[in-house]
Amino acid sequence: MAWFRRLTNVLRSKELRSEIDEELRYHMESRIAANLATGMSREEARTDALRRLGGSSLALDRTHDADTLAWLGTILQDLRFGIRNMRANPFVTTVALLSLALAIGASTAIFSAIDAVLLRTLPYQDPDRIALFWMTNALNGGRANASVQNFNDMKARTRIFETLAMYREADASFSINGNSDWIEFAWVYGDFFSLLGRSPIVGHVYHADSNNPRKVVLSYRLWQSRFAGSTDVIGRTVNVSGIDLQVIGVMPEDFAFPSKETQLWAPAEALPNWQLRRQDRRSGFGTVVGRLRQGAPLDRARAEMQGIAAQLVAEYPQANEDRGGSVSMVPLAAQIHGKTVPFMLAILAGAVLLVLSIACANAANLLLARGAVRGREIALRVALGAGRGRIVRQLVTESIVLACLAGVLGVPLATWGVRALIALAPQGIPRLDEAHVDARVLAFSLGLSLATGVLFGLAPALRISRGIDSTRQTAGVESRGLRRALVVAEIAIAVVLLTGAGLLIRSFAAVQAVDPGFQTSRVLTAILRFGNALPRDRRAALYREAMTRIGQSPGVSAAGGISAMFYIGDDAKFGLRAVEGRAPESREKWTAMTWSTVSGDYFQALGVSLLRGRFFNDRDTRNTTPVVIVNESMARRYWPGEDPIGKGIKGFDPRGRNDEWVRVIGVVKDMRSRGLERAPMAQIYETQAQSLDETENLVVRADASAELLRSVVQSIDRTAVLTGVTTLHARLREQTAPRRFQTLLLSIFAAIALALASAGIFATMHYSVAQRTQEIGIRMALGACQSQVVRMVLRESLLLIGAGVGLGLGGSLALTRSIRTLLFEVGPGDPLTLSAVSLLLMGTGLLACYVPAHRATRVDPILALRCD
Repeated sequence: MAWFRRLTNVLRSKELRSEIDEELRYHMESRIAANLATGMSREEARTDALRRLGGSSLALDRTHDADTLAWLGTILQDLRFGIRNMRANPFVTTVALLSLALAIGASTAIFSAIDAVLLRTLPYQDPDRIALFWMTNALNGGRANASVQNFNDMKARTRIFETLAMYREADASFSINGNSDWIEFAWVYGDFFSLLGRSPIVGHVYHADSNNPRKVVLSYRLWQSRFAGSTDVIGRTVNVSGIDLQVIGVMPEDFAFPSKETQLWAPAEALPNWQLRRQDRRSGFGTVVGRLRQGAPLDRARAEMQGIAAQLVAEYPQANEDRGGSVSMVPLAAQIHGKTVPFMLAILAGAVLLVLSIACANAANLLLARGAVRGREIALRVALGAGRGRIVRQLVTESIVLACLAGVLGVPLATWGVRALIALAPQGIPRLDEAHVDARVLAFSLGLSLATGVLFGLAPALRISRGIDSTRQTAGVESRGLRRALVVAEIAIAVVLLTGAGLLIRSFAAVQAVDPGFQTSRVLTAILRFGNALPRDRRAALYREAMTRIGQSPGVSAAGGISAMFYIGDDAKFGLRAVEGRAPESREKWTAMTWSTVSGDYFQALGVSLLRGRFFNDRDTRNTTPVVIVNESMARRYWPGEDPIGKGIKGFDPRGRNDEWVRVIGVVKDMRSRGLERAPMAQIYETQAQSLDETENLVVRADASAELLRSVVQSIDRTAVLTGVTTLHARLREQTAPRRFQTLLLSIFAAIALALASAGIFATMHYSVAQRTQEIGIRMALGACQSQVVRMVLRESLLLIGAGVGLGLGGSLALTRSIRTLLFEVGPGDPLTLSAVSLLLMGTGLLACYVPAHRATRVDPILALRCD
């Protein structure tokens, strides 16, 4: 316990020095005794001992400083002195604490989100060795699901992957004891669970060599919500998509593959058409997931699979005619995070770092201004023997104490900020709900606080200590110059943030002003599904009956349905197989196009304008000529300057009887089905009366409630499931949620930056006026009026603000190009945004200078002239 005794001695410095003094006396007496033994007189012996030990006081000091823990004593002294100094200067302390606490809290909150989403290891065994891949569709460049036979050949031929598995995302009815719901799940094939390296918390998982494939593994969420977490769930029978499956296991809470919406995993062998699917190489099943061998690089795996895919296309050209020879492969982390989430978090991290830079500059500015006032104190300490290093250490220690206190205040702000992030964030950000202030985040906050303290404290400390040997006037001029430079930097950074926020605000306003091509007021949307076990023609009849019954309900003006209402992120390109009277269209001219099925009064429910021809009616049946309605983009693409009514077309999927011509009967206004920010695509609509496709996306123009819709649906079929009941306006808000989230956060950071920059301008001018009190008094004594003094103060402010705005505009033109992909109908150099930001900074800066300028006019020349 010697170390504990030594540490206690450091904290009790008087006792420590007493022990050292006693030890020195022992060495002194020993040396004197040795000298006496050689024949020296007592006086000579004492003088020689003092000479050898260097003097008692000096030896005491050197011995004390050489102690390995003595430095703690001086640090404690610096800490106590720093705390007293902060208490003696409440204005500087309060402003610096608030600025730093706000910036550190915001930085910690953003780091918590980044840590949860990007930095934490995915909950799978060696996730960096897991990759996903798929073949490319030769027709439109989109994804081509791997067939079972192609997958088996890939698994047999690969040398880079240890093992492969395959999955297919699906959604279907889920029933327990007659209670139906609709869930998202995954069909899996191969050693899916062993590849991911996770075991169930209850029961066991399905293996590829099992003789009974009618098994199912539940997610933790489904287990809790439908079975109350009971272990009796093992052996229970559930119905998925009309298939009875036996529950054999429950996965852990953090197992969420391929997405967090996945509720269960069922073996692909349980599919009713599995035998036909496994024998048909043309029939695609799903995405392949593989585990790389230890140390195998992804590039080699991609090259190997590229070669295997080319071999399969060459060996089976007819079965793989729609599949190109190329393979797309991504790591598991890239597949989960996507491209937009890391980019969005990087933008937010950059913004919060800029805010932190402004806070540091603000604190440094305040310390410099305070250092000018502390000139006498520092000079006195130098006169008493303190060196430049000791002065710097004291000043930096004060900065670190200030930053650490700000970090402590920032932790509650960070906790609140994380909650706000989760509440405001759009859906689709993986694992963001796991973000919280834990030990890792607290360690980051501590490290950030220490780094911040050194960052904003070192430069002022060096500048103040440099003035020790300078004249008072020279030191004051140097300090004032650095403070002005810091203010210019704060303003420049604020300009960058405000410009970015302004561009996003203008983009968001432009998105909100886009005409979607349909009316959103008084329109309800929902997803209506009937049991998969029902025959296809029976389900189609139920959809038509539902549209009729809902349309006749009280308060309902019109009701209809469509197979897919929105195609967010769909860039697949298509063309028509034949257009009557025209040559076949080359694939180079293909663009985004869809062929959708509608039922009921779909167009009337949305208020879509009919530009030419007619809507579908009851006379359009399977016994009449197949007909379609096209939109403006479709009409312009194939019949520019012509009337498309009566024209015949054929798609790649045969429509109508015996692949006969499908006739155009109407043209409707373009709808932005790919999202408000993307141009309308060519669309073809057919009626469900001539098709068996499902129209599960329900739209109802009404003042009715969701309960009315559910009661009507239940009266038609007890097994029907109505989910996602909301307004069409809310659906559109979901599409703009990511943009709204980014704009809101960047605007908040920009507002904080503006406030901090304004505080920096105010503090600088406040101390500038205080230091120039004598000069102002002399000017007023010589006849300067108050307006001249105000102009002098404002002129200095305008120079600083103008320089900052100029530098900021230059930085904005460079840095805002990084968010070009987030802008809509506005460019990075938008003159309106740049002008508005410049005027805002100038106005805010001048407003911050009002109090210092007003104070300058109240200087009493007589009192000012008495100042030394």
